[in-house]
Parts: sequence; C-alpha cells; structure tokens
Amino acid sequence: MAPIVGANTSYVPLSETLYDGGTEASVLYKYWQSQTSIDSQGQEVPFEQGESYTQMDLEFNIKYGLTDNLQVGAGVLLRSNSSTAFVNGEELSSTTTGVKSGLIQLKYALPKQNKWRLALEANYISNFITNTTNDESGDSEIVLGDDGNSTSAGLSGTYFFESMNLISGRVHYRNPSSSLSSEIVSELEGVIVWSKVSLLAGVENVTSLNQDPYSNDPETKPSINSGNTLLYNSINRSWTAPYIGLNFVLNKYWRLETRAQSRINAVSSDLGTAFTVMLAKRKSESKALDQK
Repeated sequence: MAPIVGANTSYVPLSETLYDGGTEASVLYKYWQSQTSIDSQGQEVPFEQGESYTQMDLEFNIKYGLTDNLQVGAGVLLRSNSSTAFVNGEELSSTTTGVKSGLIQLKYALPKQNKWRLALEANYISNFITNTTNDESGDSEIVLGDDGNSTSAGLSGTYFFESMNLISGRVHYRNPSSSLSSEIVSELEGVIVWSKVSLLAGVENVTSLNQDPYSNDPETKPSINSGNTLLYNSINRSWTAPYIGLNFVLNKYWRLETRAQSRINAVSSDLGTAFTVMLAKRKSESKALDQK
C-alpha cells in the first residue's frame, strides 16, 4: 500500500487517513452552471433564453494526523452566486459573494482487513449566513446558500486490487439543516492508478428521507431570494451525478486533482454541470508502516 497511502501519490482513497503527525493543506475551486431546474414534484422549470445561474466556490482545508488512524480537519468555504432571470419581461441580475461556512471533520480508519480498508467519518458544517424570507425582507440580494448548521456521519471504504487499482466509496446520514429534510449521501468511484497519474470515474447520489414538513403543500413553504435556481430551500431534494476525474503527481508532496461532473437526475434541485480543480500538499510518512 505504500505507493497509495504515502505522500507521493496522485490519489488518496476515501477511507485513508494521514499517518501520525502527517499534514495536508489544499485549496479547491469549483464552478457550477445550472442548465434547468426541477421542482419538488419532479417537473422541469426550464430557463428562458438569456436566463442563467452560476455558483463559484473557493474552499481552503487543512488536515492533521493525530495518530496513524485518526485524522482531524478544518476548512472554510467562500462562495459567489450569480443569477439572471426575466420577470414580466424585465431582466433581473444579481450577484452575491461572501464567506459561507466553516467545516470540522473527523475520520478514524479501522484496521485493514485483507484487501479492505474501512473508516468512520463525521462532519460538522457551521454556516455563517442567516437567510430571511421574502416576507421579512425587501433585500434584493440573492442568498449564498441554505443557512443553519449541517451534520453528517457514516462509513467509507476502499477495496485494493493486486494491480493497485481500487474501488472507493462512502455512505453518510446527513442532516443538512433544520429547514431541510435529512438524507442519505453516497459516493462510489473506481480508480486506475499509475505512478504519476490516476484516472477515476464515479457517481454521487443524494436520497431524501422525505421528512420535510411541507411535502404535501410545497407552495406554503416560506421562500427566500435564491435567484433563478432551486438549489436552495428545497423540499425533499435528491439527485444523481456521475463524474470523471484525472489526478496528477506534481512532486514529492504536491498533487493536482481535476473533476467534471454532470447532475443528470434531480428532484427539488437543478440539473447542470460542475468543474473542480484542487491543489494539495500532503506530507505523511509512516513511522511504523507495518502497523497500518
């Protein structure tokens, strides 16, 4: 496993942790472009010609290995949203930018069993924004996202083939906020690993547990100024989004990750495409590799 879990690797399995005293610092840029919206009944709400919605995220993260099996992490997310819509023939455009949220992560890797590695994970997101409903405020500025704190916990796992290629995935229970339904979030990807490059393909899925109190009467849910999108303030949201990625080793410690993703199936959300680039510096040298 040394080529996979050491510092000089193009791919880090989802269930892998840093060694004791190891560090990883990263910056991630994500660009999202909505193509159409799907309401809570599964009906398309198409954009008119000239309408659009984009989301740009800049995320800074740092991780630290407390032991060979326990990793902690923290991060902050900056976001910029832009919306263009036509209302009664009038074009309405708005852009908002700010610090949206902070993140705390915990991951504990269980002892490796044959070719399997499992890990327990927990995430806490504190949103720094507070949204007001359209009835409470005449503010025309669109929101940065859903407010309220989010918690999630679950299991990640990796299966290592003899060729050093692998399959990696995770399943989490997530409570995104007090105003949104709880949901199951899953991710599964297959990875081909070479010495300096890795190629991956996977799928991300969100399944609602249908706990939104407005499920039977969505029109009565208080609205917020989200702009020309249904990404926020959803009712039992769900989606499926396949993706492909290409990662590169830059030198002993640095790697570059790229990903293209398309959301192809959704309820109470948008369909669209996302492109992600992440630059990371990882320093993680085993003090006792045979104990991992």
